[in-house]
Amino acid sequence: MINNYGNPRNKCALKPGHSLMDWIRLGSSGCDLAGTKGIVAPVSHAELSKHCKKSDAWIAIRGKVYNVTQYLDFHPGGIDELMRGVGKDATKLFEEVHAWVNYEQLLAKCYIGPLRNVASINLEPLDTTSTAHSKNQSPTSANGGFRLPFSISLTPSPTPTAPPSPEKEEIIPRFDWIQKTSDLTIIFYTKTLCNPGVTVEYMNDQEIDIRVLIGRTTHLFQLKFAHEVRWPCSGRIALESGKIELVFGKTQPALWTSFGLMERKKVTDLEVGVREFDAIQCQKFNHDSYANIY
Repeated sequence: MINNYGNPRNKCALKPGHSLMDWIRLGSSGCDLAGTKGIVAPVSHAELSKHCKKSDAWIAIRGKVYNVTQYLDFHPGGIDELMRGVGKDATKLFEEVHAWVNYEQLLAKCYIGPLRNVASINLEPLDTTSTAHSKNQSPTSANGGFRLPFSISLTPSPTPTAPPSPEKEEIIPRFDWIQKTSDLTIIFYTKTLCNPGVTVEYMNDQEIDIRVLIGRTTHLFQLKFAHEVRWPCSGRIALESGKIELVFGKTQPALWTSFGLMERKKVTDLEVGVREFDAIQCQKFNHDSYANIY
């Protein structure tokens, strides 16, 4: 199956230790990726243009400025491609290449501050010895100290103001399945970087309950397979694409004409209840984070 969703991208081979998961771990390590020590401050276009080197790379997308110096080696499109937008407002370039990417989550730890236009106001001392005023002079103040400014110049923004953000789109998992003679794979498509969770509950050799968790919403899929399957299943979640795959071995190897029957429902709040699980493996990621496999 070929997936044609989204815009075409040319990916480059990344250095070892520079995968998406490595970038997420780096962001969770406490490293100051923004280089601002946690201080958020507005950035002018003039200041942004100064940070245009690989060793000091800032970029603006939709009115937000990010320090992408550390991210360059993690960019799937390569360093040179990302450098095209460094030191300027890259909103237009971003929209053309991959507007669907959730950059706010990906670069959250690199955020410096909002991109701002700068207003310049010049107050010139009043020449009290002059009695003649040119047509271009503004009225004087009552105390004779300064002339009031009659013009304000704004540094223009190269792109128009972005429209208000729409309401958050509801993510509804899309179901699919594929099979081989010896096994079948249940697939759920969610959304890029939405960080879905999944639980699989064994009822019997033909009935399985699958819960896909997205935020505070649980999507329950109750499957009754056409034939018996072996337990346990194996699974994987692709973080970048949000794709969930669950592989079930067939008790009797054969090609099925249908996977069986399925009922689905949505629960908007976390379910209340107690379930028992068998812990298979516990993997340590860092000093205070573990991944448990049940």
